[in-house]
Order: sequence, then C-alpha cells, then structure tokens
Amino acid sequence: MAKPKGNSQVLTIYLIKDKLDLEDIIQLKKAGPPKSIRISGYPDAQLYLKKPDENRPKWLSFFDGIVAPSVLSELFNASSAALLLLDIDKHKYALTFGHARHLLTPGSFEERFGLRVCLNSAKDDGVKSIDKKTIDSLALQSRDQVSKNSELDQFGIDIEQDLLRAVTCVPEDHTLGVRMAGKDLLCVSVKTTFAGLPDLIIRYFRKYKSKKYQKQHAWIDQISEVSDVALKADLDEKLVQALRNRTLTKIWMAVPEIIEWHEIEHLYYSDSKRAMGHADLHVAKYLDQVRDPGAIDLATLKRHNVFAKDPDGNIKHRWNVYDCLYGEISYRSNVYLLSNGKWHCIDQDFTTEINDYFRNVTRKTVGALNMIDHDKSWSEHDYCKEVCKRNSGWIQLADRKVITHGGGHSSIEFCDLYTNDKKMIHIKKYAGSSVLSHLFAQGRVSAETVFRDQDFRQKVNDQLKIRPKLPKRRPDAADYEIVFGIISQTAGDLDIPFFSKVNLRQSIRALDGLGYNVSLCKIPSV
Repeated sequence: MAKPKGNSQVLTIYLIKDKLDLEDIIQLKKAGPPKSIRISGYPDAQLYLKKPDENRPKWLSFFDGIVAPSVLSELFNASSAALLLLDIDKHKYALTFGHARHLLTPGSFEERFGLRVCLNSAKDDGVKSIDKKTIDSLALQSRDQVSKNSELDQFGIDIEQDLLRAVTCVPEDHTLGVRMAGKDLLCVSVKTTFAGLPDLIIRYFRKYKSKKYQKQHAWIDQISEVSDVALKADLDEKLVQALRNRTLTKIWMAVPEIIEWHEIEHLYYSDSKRAMGHADLHVAKYLDQVRDPGAIDLATLKRHNVFAKDPDGNIKHRWNVYDCLYGEISYRSNVYLLSNGKWHCIDQDFTTEINDYFRNVTRKTVGALNMIDHDKSWSEHDYCKEVCKRNSGWIQLADRKVITHGGGHSSIEFCDLYTNDKKMIHIKKYAGSSVLSHLFAQGRVSAETVFRDQDFRQKVNDQLKIRPKLPKRRPDAADYEIVFGIISQTAGDLDIPFFSKVNLRQSIRALDGLGYNVSLCKIPSV
C-alpha cells in the first residue's frame, strides 16, 4: 500500500444535500466574498473566510480593579474561520476550519454521513469510543470509551433501545486516516495534500454509500434521531395539520415523566381557577379548550402548558403541550415518531416487527383477574385498595410496601396486587414512554429478584397474609404470572407509545427466559 503524501491534517467534512442553491448551503451574510481555488480536473473550489472577531473574555472582569487596564486590554480572543466548498463528481462537500461550521445553514448537510464512513472504514477491533442515546425512562445520553481499541460489539450496546450517534475509530486502511470520528460530519486526521483532496473525498463517499456495516450491525438503522432542521420542521407541520383537522388516530397525549400520582388531584390545560380538571390527558380535550384550534401552530404547542396540581391547588408539575404529545407520522416512505419532544425515524421493518409482537402479547380482562374498572376520581393506590376490599382473602395489597434489599439497599416494590393463584400485578395510569417503561422495568426487576434471591422471598413472605407464600427454594417461575395493568380512559384496544412497546418486549423476553407467564391488562377508567 502506497505511503500517503503530504503532512498530517485534521479535516472536518460535511456532505451537502443534493439540489440546494448556494444561499441554502452557506449563510452568506456571515462570510466575505469567496475566493476561487483551482483544482486540476475539477470545478474551482470556493473558499469563504469569516473575518476574525475579537472579543473580551468574560472572565477578565474578575480582575477588574486588580490588574491594570493596560494589561487587560491586551487579552482578547481572536477567532478565524474558513469554509471550503468543493464540487466533486456531482456532489458538494464543505470543509470547515476553525468555527466555520456556523457558516453552514442548519439542515443543509446529510445526516449520519460521518457515522457511516467510520462504521465502514473501522478495523474490526478499531473502535475507540461511541456516543449513544438510550431510549428509556431518562433518555440517557452517554459516551463510552475504552482504554484499548475494541470491536463495536464489546461496548454493551442494547440494540433495541440504544441509538448510536457517533463513533471514533482507527481505519483499517491507514491512507484514509490515522483516526476518524463521525456523526453527521466526518472529522479525520490524515496525511494529504490540497491536490489530493478530491480523490480522498471520493473514497470517503464510497465508504458512506457502502452497506458493509449492515452485515454485522443492521440494528443501527432501526432507530435514528432526526437532527435535520428542515425535516423536523416538515414533521412538526404535519403534526400541526393533523391537530387542526382533528385527525387524531395516531396522536395522543401523556404525562412525559414519572410522577407520584397520589400527590396529584387533577391535570389541567390552563392555570385559570375556572379551568376544568382531568384525571388523564387527551388530545381531543385539549383541543376543546383551545379558543381557535384551526389556528394552532408549533409556537402554540410550546407556549401552552399542562399543569398537575395537588388537592390544595398547588402546581406540582408543569410541561408544555408539545412535550406531552406522542405521534406516529408516515412521511416520504418512512415512519417518524414524536416522543418527549424528539422526532425519531424508525425503520419500517422494525416498526412492523415491534407492533406485531405487541399485538400478540397475552391480554387479560379485569373480570378474568377478579378486578374492577377504575373510577377516574381514584388514585392508583385508591384503586388497589378497592380491589382488595372486594376480594378479601383472594387479593392482597402490596402497593407502597417497599422492600429494602441488597448491598446497596435498593428499594424494590414486590408488586401492587398479589393473588392467591400466584399473580403479581403491577399497575400504572396510562402515560408516556418513560412512565410505562418504568412500569415494565419494575415488574421485571421484582420477578427476577423473586426468582434468584431467597432473602428477598423471605422479606416478601413477612408481608404476605394470604397463601400460598413464596417458597424458600427457587420457585418454578411457570407457576407465576406477571401482569402489567394499565389504567386508561381511551376507548378501544390498549395501545401504548412505540418505545414502550420496545421496552415491554425486552422485559417479556427476560421474564420468558426465566419461565414466567406475562400478560397485559387494560383497566378501563370510567
């Protein structure tokens, strides 16, 4: 392999979207007139320079009156920036130097260009770090870095819940660089000359178009967060139009975080003293209280708030309406999901797979479980107490009876209701992805601990009054059933947010692996 020519240079490369005019690519008001640079065999490149800005650092004020002004006046930040726009084989590329990324118009470059280049270029054991976002209760964003380059599979990625956002790696072909990092942009340290740029960029583009990474890591394309500003604007507009037209089949509202429902009396769409309280959130009810639903826009959704108040009328939580909306929109042959204020693109095959799995989860009715419908004036705890009152000796209340267990003194709730035919029932009011994911995780952790830990089983038995109690030896999980009960005012079959379905599948698979039976129960709220 030929030794690369030139000095080592750090390049930051963006692939520009096709069919964009110059003013859609570069914020021309921020840049000076371009300078043409000739590259043999290619159209002239255009170099845009940003005039250096001299700014007085804020930290200098700490020394005012202490150090002579004549000394402080010498200390300024100067920032220079340049953007090189190249046209190579019918594609445009922007190379930025300094802070010139601010000259690019948001949404003018291809998403995940750098990520795909890295995935298709990395040595099998050449991954240094990854950035990921976990779609779960906290939507956790993290960077995992290893002391020794490793394979991607060694980073413990959850292929159903983790979005791979960026990768830092060592390329298998050292002529592509000694190190590269990729997300939307590609940042690479490589030996090259200016004349060698076109050929090098063509090779990066080929890596971008390659499907090599899908052979081992097809899951990467299952879910991706939308960062394209223009696409997000289009999706928001389709959401707004659906609300204006009251096309609400795939749009609903839910509390976006875990809350203590026993502290909440009602939810409100207004802070007015005359506002009507609600036990749950519904898009139709929100639209009913909007003065002119036909005039709703994105600003309206972000300006309007939902309030959760306690019995004394105190505001315990406040969220904007947009963050409470969940939606599924088909657009340009893709499926997009809005969850907790973020748009995600979902692979169609993955969407079908998850929805099919959810439809096939065993369902139970309240009647089959000797339970009752929920009165919307009740809290979750009130409901559980009423079920036990009507089933004395058959169902025991376990809600709020937290068991402190483990070396870290973890708090585990065995379940909300326990029946003498060995059903562990966990109950939550319908809410957003984070709340339902918490419900499924709670049921999974409890059941796994019951299965594996004799001390925990004894602590549970100390609380149980009905029989049979848990055995001292490891139980036969097939004798038990984990029931997830979801209280909902919505008519028809139970449906939950997509990411909750993903989380449910993971929990059921883990419980299936131990031998438990698992079912879902919709608890009508009337």
